[in-house]
Amino acid sequence: MKRLLLILLILNMLISSSCNTINNVINKFKKNTTNTKTTQQTTTQTSNQNTNKQTQNNTVEQTQKIDIANEYSILRNDMELQRLNSVKMENEAKEKIRLNFVNSKRQNINSLIQSKKDYITKMYKNMEENANAEYKYKIEKIKSDAQNQKDKLNKSSQYSDDQSKLEEQLNKIEQDRIDKEAKAREELNNKLYNIKIQRDAELMNLKNKQAEIEKLLKDYENSIKNAKDLRDKNQTQYKTSINAKYDVQFNELKSKKVESAFKWKDLINKENQELVEMYLKEDKAYDETVMQQNQWLEDQISKYVSSLQ
Repeated sequence: MKRLLLILLILNMLISSSCNTINNVINKFKKNTTNTKTTQQTTTQTSNQNTNKQTQNNTVEQTQKIDIANEYSILRNDMELQRLNSVKMENEAKEKIRLNFVNSKRQNINSLIQSKKDYITKMYKNMEENANAEYKYKIEKIKSDAQNQKDKLNKSSQYSDDQSKLEEQLNKIEQDRIDKEAKAREELNNKLYNIKIQRDAELMNLKNKQAEIEKLLKDYENSIKNAKDLRDKNQTQYKTSINAKYDVQFNELKSKKVESAFKWKDLINKENQELVEMYLKEDKAYDETVMQQNQWLEDQISKYVSSLQ
């Protein structure tokens, strides 16, 4: 009996020991499995985060490169607008000075011509008034002389006995008066006609001179316009050529995704400097033409002024 109980006790101990071992193995396995899953998840998450971060970095980097290209494209366009505005303002200022010059010349010569016209008109008007006054004086004298002759004749006793002869002499005196007055009127009309012819000739001469001066001014304006058109044409052509040359270099920086601000700025500055020098060169040629034409106009008008004085 004791022996049987001992065997049963031993068997129970063995079974209990076996169960504990299995449970330990199972628990260990579960733990390892859980750790493995956790490790795998952590590794996967870390890997995904790194991938996302790399992708984000690549995207940011690409965006930054694109932004740099856009930034300097905007800067380039801004400089272009500033340069064009500066050129426009400078050209307008120069044109204002030139217009003031030519308008001043036109006003001065027109004022001088008008003064000359007024002088001629007044001079010949005085001549007409003097001629009319002289005619009036002659007529009055002719009438006075005739009346005196008639009075003297009537008081004379020479024809007291012959009324017909007296009438004949009185009629003769009257006819002589009429003839003298007619001659005086004819002389007056001839004088007035000659005065008118001379006045009209001088006024026409002034009108012709004014037309010649206007033609000079028109020729001057045309020469300036041609010079301006040539300047604008050359500036447009050269600008297009320079922009095209630098477009290639800017596109090369953009395609290579160059991040160096120095390279972008240096290229923009080079383009701007080349454009500025081009504008200055063409402006200088235009300015020289304007100076030459201004001097030519000055000389021509001086000749006309001398002839009018």
